[in-house]
Amino acid sequence: SLSLSSSSSSSSRVKARGDEREGENNRGFGLLEILGGSQAFPLPVSQSVVVKGSKLAWNETWKTMVRELAPQDKRGNYQRPKSGFTSDKWKRGRPRLDVSETKYVLYVGNACPWCHRVSLAVVLLGLENCVELVELTDDAERASRGGWVFDARDPVYGSRDLRELYDRLSPGGFIGRCTAPLLVHRRDKSIVSNFSPDICRFLNSLTAGTNNINLFPQKLDGELERLAEDVYSNINNAVYRAGFSTSQGAYSSAISDLYGGLDRMESILETNDFLLGDKVTAVDLYLLPTVLRFDAIYSTLFKCCGRRVVDFPSLHRWMRVLFSVEGVEGTFDLESARKSYYTQLFPLNPSLIIPTRPSMLDVLQGPKNEREFSPPNIRD
Repeated sequence: SLSLSSSSSSSSRVKARGDEREGENNRGFGLLEILGGSQAFPLPVSQSVVVKGSKLAWNETWKTMVRELAPQDKRGNYQRPKSGFTSDKWKRGRPRLDVSETKYVLYVGNACPWCHRVSLAVVLLGLENCVELVELTDDAERASRGGWVFDARDPVYGSRDLRELYDRLSPGGFIGRCTAPLLVHRRDKSIVSNFSPDICRFLNSLTAGTNNINLFPQKLDGELERLAEDVYSNINNAVYRAGFSTSQGAYSSAISDLYGGLDRMESILETNDFLLGDKVTAVDLYLLPTVLRFDAIYSTLFKCCGRRVVDFPSLHRWMRVLFSVEGVEGTFDLESARKSYYTQLFPLNPSLIIPTRPSMLDVLQGPKNEREFSPPNIRD
């Protein structure tokens, strides 16, 4: 009996010391303990009420923050604002300017897939000597409007952020969303366009007849436009619709569109080297930025986790082939992009914790049975 009593006393002391150690942890406000009371002094608030109330408050706060970041319709569907424009002076059909006489400045941000597609156009068309690429940093805390700033002053016009640049280039100041990419005529100090498809088409016109790459072949114009719309609506924008959804129905609709679109691309690439045949066109450049970001960013942050790109063998091989083209790898820094998404889109990741994998090497790693290839010379 004495032995049992001593053992019990010792056990109680150990438990007490354990409770003391637990008490050193941060347990928040301890609402459940406070509102739950005790058996001797019960409070009239049940755990159920506390949990339900907390869920409701958190969900409504979160929805409000997401709406500020990404406008929604009444059903919780993300509605991308329409902000792109092209100056009448530079619109399609105008006489092409001589590349040797004109310099352009193209403002791009690494994380942005719309910026990535125009950076790809510059590289693949060989326009590095004609178009100066200026890198933007996304930092909403430093930006006066929007999110794009310069780490140092804008090397061309001395602006501190993209809003100031838009104002400098717009007589009377600029009214609207200050978005990237932004193509500027350097000598005239005028905006050519901030609409990525028009920028790609304009860049393509600068090299018409001077090399073997034509991103907008006239004979494929109608087919290219139809496929480009499919890629935009059901893949490029669908990942954002999924990520910014504020209702289950909106999310489910976006995911259905997304994987339907990816299935169609996989089917095309089972028999084609590229999306419109054996030559790279603009629609390949429209799809590649989303695919490169998919497994490392969209599948987790945007909940696009049904299947990974690596689960689409033909699509994955197409991605690897394009990424191996000379100059393409230098257009994208995955680690920097991941940090941007996980910290700048903070309503989707309030903890600000950034995943460490997959790396670019992981993303490019295909299944063991994937066919090998040699990096193509698409300029032949």
